[in-house]
Amino acid sequence: MEVETPDGIVTGTGVVQIRMRWLEDWQRFASANSVGSDVRGEAVVVEVAPGRYLFALVSWASYGLALKAFKEGDESPRQTSTRLQALRETRVLPRENYPRMVTFGHIGSPQTVRRVDPDNLAATFGPGYRLKSITLEITDAPVTRGELETVLGWLGEHPEPVVRRTSHLQQNCGKANLSGDRQ
Repeated sequence: MEVETPDGIVTGTGVVQIRMRWLEDWQRFASANSVGSDVRGEAVVVEVAPGRYLFALVSWASYGLALKAFKEGDESPRQTSTRLQALRETRVLPRENYPRMVTFGHIGSPQTVRRVDPDNLAATFGPGYRLKSITLEITDAPVTRGELETVLGWLGEHPEPVVRRTSHLQQNCGKANLSGDRQ
């Protein structure tokens, strides 16, 4: 993820593992989807200014970002996922597929979480801040671990025992859904 700031471009990276499995007809009774996914990793973090951070969240639906970004022509999602297994490529993520983004008014206080409009970083961070791009790369690198704990010292083991669904979180992030799923 690249962010333009008054002091230049800053970046953040993270490796997320996404495993997809296509369900047989008989397995779909509990799912409206024909794919099961397992997503492992953590949010991408960019320090946009000293002590001020932008987080691109990861969720169970992150597999859809990859499918959309790497789709060729009119191929089906299953065809795309099959092709992705051997592919090692980088693509720019289209704006309509951006994940949910958040920041904290005070990095040491989980109650200060708030959504960030990726089209208007200046509204959150001030003049001169703009999301330049988000890219996805298919890689064999290891999954990113521990960067969130470094920035968010209050973050505990998953599920986070310190962070509870509070009315403040619900107000700022839509029912405390910080997973990146759009609501």
